[in-house]
Amino acid sequence: MDLFSCRNCIYNPSQGLTLGMGSGYCMKWRSLIERPGQTTCKYLHRKDLPRFLTEESLLEHAEEFAACPSMADLASHEPRAQRAPSENRDASINPLTWEVITCHSSDDRRLAARFPLFFAGSVDGERAMVHACLVRGGLHPGPLSAQGWDWASSLLDDLDRDVFLDGSALLETGTPPGDAIQSARWEVFFARLSGLQELGWHASIDALKFPMDELGTVVAEQNWSALRDALGLLKQRWRPLLDTPPATALPVLKDKAVSKGQSSPLRELH
Repeated sequence: MDLFSCRNCIYNPSQGLTLGMGSGYCMKWRSLIERPGQTTCKYLHRKDLPRFLTEESLLEHAEEFAACPSMADLASHEPRAQRAPSENRDASINPLTWEVITCHSSDDRRLAARFPLFFAGSVDGERAMVHACLVRGGLHPGPLSAQGWDWASSLLDDLDRDVFLDGSALLETGTPPGDAIQSARWEVFFARLSGLQELGWHASIDALKFPMDELGTVVAEQNWSALRDALGLLKQRWRPLLDTPPATALPVLKDKAVSKGQSSPLRELH
C-alpha cells in the first residue's frame, strides 16, 4: 500500500494502510473515496509520521499533484470525481465511516467541541485510529488552540492503551492473520505518537517532539509488551507538560449552535 495514498492521510480518518474496509471519506474534500488505496491529493498529511519530519516529502508530493485541482489517481494523476455522501448509508460505506460522515456534516458547535473525544478511550483499533486522526486534524495547521490542546491530552491518555482488531476490518494482504493484526496495532500506535509529536512542534516542546530517542530500541525490536511499559513511564513525564495549555493557545469556542450561514468547526477540522 502506498504511503502517499488516501489510506495514509489523516483527512480519511476511518481507514489505514492495514485497516478500514469499503469507501473512505475525505474531510478535506467532503467526499467519498471509492478507491482510497489508489487515490491521493496535494493536501496529503501522513498518518504514520509527524508532519514536521515529513515536510520535505509532502512538499514534493504537493508539487507532483499541483496541477490536480481535487483528488486524483495516484499513478495516472487523472482526476477523481468528488462524490458527496447521500443522506442514507449505502453498502460501500462501513458503519464507522458513516459515523464520521454524520458528525462531520453537523452544524452543532457543541458536537464540534467534542467530536474527537467521541472516539477517545476505545480499545477498538479502528475507532482509535479515527481518534488520532481527528486530534491531529484539529492541531493542523495551527496556531494551537486550547481546544486542540485538550484533544491532544486525550491522545496522551490513550498512548499506551492496547487495541483489538476484528479480522474482518483488516485489508487482505496475504499475510497470516496474526501478523496482519500486529501490523494494524503498530499503525495505530504511530498515528497516536505522531499526534503528540505534532503537538510538541506546535507548542515548541522538544520533549514531545523526539520520543524515539528513548523508544527506538523497543520499536526496532517490535516488542509490543516492552513498548507499553516504556510508554507508561513516558506518560508520567509528559503528563505535567500537558496539564495547562500555553498562554499563547487560542481560547475554546463558545458552547452554542452555529447560526445559519456560519461555518461549522467540524467542517473546518482540517
